[in-house]
Amino acid sequence: MNPSDVISAEATKNGFDPTMFNSVIQTMLLKRTAMMMFANSTVLLLISMGNGNFAAKFITQDPPIIFADSLKKFVGQIKKVKNIISVYGDNKEEGIIKMLQNIGLKVNNAGKEGYNWEINFHGRKNGGNI
Repeated sequence: MNPSDVISAEATKNGFDPTMFNSVIQTMLLKRTAMMMFANSTVLLLISMGNGNFAAKFITQDPPIIFADSLKKFVGQIKKVKNIISVYGDNKEEGIIKMLQNIGLKVNNAGKEGYNWEINFHGRKNGGNI
């Protein structure tokens, strides 16, 4: 699957128009309000919150074991992007947090409304750099 296929499958599964869903994401990428990473059959959309902070949105068609591999790949990619200071997530399931911790990341409480976890990557002196 390519990123567009993954996004379309998720949109269809959730009752959205896949063409519209892909179009919205493409517009965000063109306007540079988001970055997209892709591994296996998972898309990571990093939506800018300003000041080097990004909201993580996972769109996946991977089973859990392959999704864990995708997370590892994303971490490697994120570490290479110096302007990503922190990544926030609102994933309610403990599984993603545990996977992130299992690959050696310090997962903090987000302290931002609408998000339940945060990982600091670059530029923070206090607060859980990896």
